[in-house]
Amino acid sequence: NWLHTLGEATRITDEGDEVPVLAEASVRFKVLSRKESLKLAEDARLQAKEQRYSAAKHGGETSDEILESEEIAGRLKTEITRDGTIFVRYHPRLIVNGSSLDELRANADTITSYYADKGITVVPGSDEQRELWLESLPGDNLRVEDLGQISDGYGFFNSLFWGGSTLGTKRGPAIGQISGHTSGLARIDL
Repeated sequence: NWLHTLGEATRITDEGDEVPVLAEASVRFKVLSRKESLKLAEDARLQAKEQRYSAAKHGGETSDEILESEEIAGRLKTEITRDGTIFVRYHPRLIVNGSSLDELRANADTITSYYADKGITVVPGSDEQRELWLESLPGDNLRVEDLGQISDGYGFFNSLFWGGSTLGTKRGPAIGQISGHTSGLARIDL
């Protein structure tokens, strides 16, 4: 739902008007092979297993999170082998625009806090501004590797679906009805 909610982000201007935030999403991804997916699941399982052994060796009690992580990673290996589950490594980017530096900063702050309210961490690029800008150019390569995430293919591809529409202007007489996900009146400013 993170992509759908991007279109709903608005901010209040100094004049008191509510305006949409100028932002767009970009996602680069790679579907991992079965071998790569199995290796990731096994690495996660082994790491949890080592943490469990370390806690037992030092006389501590193993936390429920470590036990659960080991169990989930084991189930993932089974799903990959038996059901053909695939992993996707992806790099989501939210590109914020503005007509001035102040508007750009206000839009970036709005997007950051908007997603924080939804439990999603969005951080403006600080040391990688040039690399992130170059990434936004058509045909450029991925330059900032450490901002990636891994998901199963089903969850990843379903997270990208968004259907919406914008028709008409905000002011003027109503000329029709918009139906569907973004329902409302279609207006025209004569």
